[in-house]
Amino acid sequence: DSDLEEAAVRSEDRTAREAGLQGVPTFIVNGKFALSGAHPPEVLHQMFDIGRRDDEAADRAGEAGARMT
Repeated sequence: DSDLEEAAVRSEDRTAREAGLQGVPTFIVNGKFALSGAHPPEVLHQMFDIGRRDDEAADRAGEAGARMT
């Protein structure tokens, strides 16, 4: 349904603007790391590595928290 699709796009646009995102393209990794503008593949790979390390650190923190309870 085109009305639902339009509403979804407007919602995402509003969320991005509220977060201060203005460049296109903007890549968001793990919902907290943003890279705006065109970049070579090597830079995108670095960003993905940062996201992966962040996930791994969160997993380790979760495991440590589970052991403490």
